[in-house]
Amino acid sequence: MDPLISVLSSLLVELAGVAFGAFTGEPTVPGPVVQAVVIDFSNQASNIAQRDVIYTIDPKVSSRMNTAYMVAGVSGQFAGTAVRNKLYALGGSAVACSTVSYVNG
Repeated sequence: MDPLISVLSSLLVELAGVAFGAFTGEPTVPGPVVQAVVIDFSNQASNIAQRDVIYTIDPKVSSRMNTAYMVAGVSGQFAGTAVRNKLYALGGSAVACSTVSYVNG
């Protein structure tokens, strides 16, 4: 399967997980649990598809590409944490968690 299709489909599933968590209604345990499982599953599927592309590159370059990929991912998580803190201060935990789960994924 084309890695682009895998990544795009996993991002759509991730967005569905965010929507499910954001619109389940009253705060209950099943909503965030389902949201976390769906987002984590689709995030891992996206990572596998992206790393598949990295490992098909010349072996001399693949370790540097993998390092750049991981640094970019960690940088995105740091930025997402900063955004979550601002959103939590503005709108509370539901807004922050639903939004940043998608940003950090």
